[in-house]
Amino acid sequence: MEYPYYVYAVIEREHIMSGSNIVRIGRTSRGLEQRMDRFPKGSLMFASFPIRPLDIKTAEKRVLTMAKASFRAVPFYGKKCFQGDIDDIHKLIFEATRGYNPSNKDMIDAMDNTAQSRPN
Repeated sequence: MEYPYYVYAVIEREHIMSGSNIVRIGRTSRGLEQRMDRFPKGSLMFASFPIRPLDIKTAEKRVLTMAKASFRAVPFYGKKCFQGDIDDIHKLIFEATRGYNPSNKDMIDAMDNTAQSRPN
């Protein structure tokens, strides 16, 4: 069982195949597995950081603001797409999301709530 709230970075399959290092940055409140199901098969999520539920939009906005200042935007693929070194993007997301990470209690509560909402 995973914590459902994350800020993440994904390289979609077409960018992996072309070697273009175009990365999509985003957020999810449904969990990483469900979010990855929406990307083409062969896409790679290389960064994901758990975020407290109330901070998810703020954390994503901060990451995107920092990415716009540090990397080349690629609006052809979407307003959350950037081109840059994958390691640098990973470090940027880590730095931008520090302080928004859930406590152990937050994560346990989220897992308990998810388990209780599943049908038997």
